[in-house]
Amino acid sequence: MNSFFARNKSFFIGLAILFVVRGTFADQNVVPSGSMEPTIEIGDHLFVNLVAYDLKLPFSELRLMSLSEPERGDIIVFHNPRSDMRMVKRLIGLPGDHIRVHNGFVWINGTAVVGSQDGQRSFAHFPEAGFVYYEQIDTHMASIKRIPLMSRPDEIEVVVPEGMYFAMGDNRDNSYDSRGWGFIPRTKILGRAEGVIYNIRWTPRPSVRLKRTLLKFS
Repeated sequence: MNSFFARNKSFFIGLAILFVVRGTFADQNVVPSGSMEPTIEIGDHLFVNLVAYDLKLPFSELRLMSLSEPERGDIIVFHNPRSDMRMVKRLIGLPGDHIRVHNGFVWINGTAVVGSQDGQRSFAHFPEAGFVYYEQIDTHMASIKRIPLMSRPDEIEVVVPEGMYFAMGDNRDNSYDSRGWGFIPRTKILGRAEGVIYNIRWTPRPSVRLKRTLLKFS
């Protein structure tokens, strides 16, 4: 038990900060849709690190100080550049990256994301059933959900402009993301989702999923 808390010390310190100074350093985000399944489930309350990248004026987009840069594979919380809706997606492309997406599979700077070959084989072998495979996106291991019957035969090839980012949902066939609305300006990124505080769903009846309590993302 002690080793568990030692490995996740920063996560628990962040949770404490969340309840003390919410709005400046940490916040929580309620997930209403399944676009990030299986990593994030409907009803998850996420712990969001608001100072993962920037120190901002509270409750504004005014950046006071840059602390670090977003990395590929990060799960970011941001305002949709078109609707200003608050969203959660996985960061795929950084400024200057050449991104190609074919049928939900991703190539970054000419190289297929590690693990996508397993997904492509499963996609061909199980065209009528949903399945999950794993992608290594830089230092992050992502669980990717595919639903072939819902797949979109997308063919996208872009270079991410300076100051912009490209993000996708882990539920590749059921996610409205950069494939639909384009790039995310750096100023719209609010922070990084570090894990799940708890999960509660109200429909069709109230339920709490204890196994998703204090769950840290890899």
